[in-house]
Amino acid sequence: MSSSEENKAAVSGFLDVAVDGDYDRLDTVIGPGYVCHNPDLAEDVRGIAGAREMVEMYRNGIGGLRVTIDHQFTQGDYVATRFTVHGRHEGDILGVPATGRR
Repeated sequence: MSSSEENKAAVSGFLDVAVDGDYDRLDTVIGPGYVCHNPDLAEDVRGIAGAREMVEMYRNGIGGLRVTIDHQFTQGDYVATRFTVHGRHEGDILGVPATGRR
């Protein structure tokens, strides 16, 4: 498997762990140098603890969470992933109170 394919698989693995809520497995799919550039957040998410905090926020706010990867692009060690999140908005996310909508 090429490094690009391995990197894509790592991102897919992270999303699987996030959807499952298996926080103990986060360190098996990302390392301490993990960085997530999420345009919804004021700052980049860094490291395993930051990833866990981000995942918990989304899992606490979205009931029936599912993620579908729409596209992935790689260049060197970088992976850009466009994905769709499915679920019901059941809790506060980034200051937005629950709407109950899908």
